[in-house]
This record gives sequence, structure tokens and C-alpha cells, in this order.
Amino acid sequence: MAIINPLAIYLFYVVGCVGDVLKIVLTVYLVFLSAMILIVFIEGCEERAKLLKKNIVVALILTTIAVLIPTKEIMLQMFVAKSVTKENVAEAKDVASKVYNDILSVINKK
Repeated sequence: MAIINPLAIYLFYVVGCVGDVLKIVLTVYLVFLSAMILIVFIEGCEERAKLLKKNIVVALILTTIAVLIPTKEIMLQMFVAKSVTKENVAEAKDVASKVYNDILSVINKK
């Protein structure tokens, strides 16, 4: 039985990629929004000012989502923090000791 589910590793990768793509989209969107702000202030157009308010809300939502999506490294750290318990460490110690003793017995037989 695998200690770490391979599907979990794949999901870590996918969520990390989604986060990266979202950050790129957000960057492009913020450049677009900055240009829109300049146009509204220069021209003073009311129609574009209403559109600007909607775009600012969208930018805030995208920023919040981008901040809340963890990176691959953070997800791995959370997984390890959840999985490593005193019982698991004790069991790993027992297995390591058994393997070590088995290796010594094989070497001593020769």
C-alpha cells in the first residue's frame, strides 16, 4: 500500500498549475484594469466608470481566489503535517529497526 496516494500527488500538481494560470490571468487583467482607470480619469466617461466598478469587483474576487489557492509546496507541507503522527513515526522506527536487523543477520550469515 502506498504511503502517499498517487492521485493526491497529481491533484497537488493540477491545483498548482491552476493557481499559476490564475496568477497570469490576474496580472493581464490588472494591466487591462489599469488602462481602463486611466481612460476613465482622462475622459471622465460615466458609462466606463460603471464598467470600471464592476471590473474592480471582479479583480478583487480573482485576487482573493489567487491568494487562497495554495502552492504545490504548501499542499505537500499540509499533507505531511496531517499524516505524520507519533504512531506513524513509531511504526516507521520499528520497520527501520527490523530492516536494519535483517540486513545485519544476512551479513553475519556470510
